[in-house]
Parts: sequence; C-alpha cells; structure tokens
Amino acid sequence: MGNTESAVLSVIVPTLDEASGITACLERLVGQESIDEIVVVDNGSTDGTREIVAELAALHPKIELLDEPNPGVAHARNLGFDKARGDYLGRIDADTLVAPDWGATVCEHLDANPGTMAVTGISTYHDSPIGVFLAAAIGAQERLGLIKDQPVGNVHGANMAIRRSAWQQVQEATTTRRDLHEDLDLALCLSKAKLRIDQLPRLRAQISARRRKTPPSVWWQYQVHGLRTIANQGYRVVPFHRAVITGAWLMHTAQWPIYRVWDFNRKRFSLRSGRPRVSPIGD
Repeated sequence: MGNTESAVLSVIVPTLDEASGITACLERLVGQESIDEIVVVDNGSTDGTREIVAELAALHPKIELLDEPNPGVAHARNLGFDKARGDYLGRIDADTLVAPDWGATVCEHLDANPGTMAVTGISTYHDSPIGVFLAAAIGAQERLGLIKDQPVGNVHGANMAIRRSAWQQVQEATTTRRDLHEDLDLALCLSKAKLRIDQLPRLRAQISARRRKTPPSVWWQYQVHGLRTIANQGYRVVPFHRAVITGAWLMHTAQWPIYRVWDFNRKRFSLRSGRPRVSPIGD
C-alpha cells in the first residue's frame, strides 16, 4: 500500500443516489498508490449506490463504506473526516474524476510545504457539451499567470484536501446548516484561524456539469447561500461579493438553455433530459 514511509492520504466521498457515476469515480482513486484509503459516506441513497460501493469494497480493501443518516453534505463530510485514518484528508464529490496523479500531487505538496494546511485544485467538466470552452478559458488564465500556485481564500469541495491537524483545529467552528455552502464555510474557518490554503493548478479533476440544468431562479437562491455563508462566519458582505455571485448567475443563465436540453446520461441533446440537481448532497 502507498505512503508506507510518509503521511497517510484518505479520500472522503460523500454520496446520495450516485449509482450512475460512483464506479467511475472510485476506479480513478483505487489505482493510485499515494491514496491509502477511500471512505465513501452514503447519505441515504435509494438507487443502489450503497450496493455498488459494497461490491467495489469487496474487491478493493482501500474502500470503506459508512452511513450518515443526518441529511446534508456537511454531515457526510464530517463523518468521513472523523472516521478516516489519514494524516491528509482528501475530499471530492461522487461525480468527480480525478487525474492519475491526483493523490501524489496532494502528498508531494503537503509534504514539501508544512505551512500549508489545505490545497484546492482546478476542475473542468467531463460531461458538458460546451466544456471545451471552460478548459480553454482556464488554459488562457494559466498562460496569463492568473491561475498559478498561490495562497487563496476558498476551497472547491469537489477537488481539495486538508491536513487532519487543520480539520481538528477548525471543526467546531464549521456549520452543518444545509442552506450554507459547506466548502466555503470550511475555507472561511481556515482563514479565520490563519491557516494557509494553496491553489494547485496541477491538482486536476473533472466534475459533472449536471447542476447547470438548474433553472436560473433556483440557481440565484443557491448563489445567495454563498452570501449567507459569509455572513454566518461573521464577515461583512461587501459589493464585491454581490458582484461575484451576480456574474456567476449571469453566466449560468446564459448557458442554461443549452443544458436544459442536454441529456447527461446519454451524452446527447434531448427534450426529455431529466431533472436538475443543485448540489451533490441534497437539492
């Protein structure tokens, strides 16, 4: 097993009704030597997700399946963080496909930078009909030096890792409210504790674009949850924050007509393309 002479890396994967994609997600993790443990925390699936994970766990000793009855991704994440044995705690979504060197990138950076308490990476889409434009925009920002190794104030819950020691330091300050963004909340707690978060452009993952099917009116409320998260941690919401969520909402609204008729299961346009999903855990 990997990491025999260094820190142990555990990856936590919260799940809720992810039968269609959980196998691909876990297959990206089990073959990486740097990943020692994969903790799947099921949050009440009824579509066969648990059975699929249990079958994979029987084949791969790295995988452990846990159940969290309290609804919400924060509860599932917290159980995984607490039960995992890793010194480093990775965190991805159940529809995330990590790069082949994802685990090694986490371990190498945290091993070499003891002052860094958490890392977050760059994510593109694996199932979007227009995902090439996001990838191109990220590439352009990298060439301009706008995306680079640097301290940041947020983490992307679908592509991140944190030291266990940092989690233990901020755990009591985090929230489990479902109307708040758990990853932003965690980042704010880390920042308040003056614990460094590094952005790593080489920490790559592909995520699902399925949340882009969410109607703009619902998406606006989802974005407002970000402002509520900031205020809940005692920070003042300023015009810059409102400008950021307004820009994100306008971008979502412009893309929504395309995703509205995109079938994520069959990877083709269809007038019968299924219901939207706002977040990996709960709607």
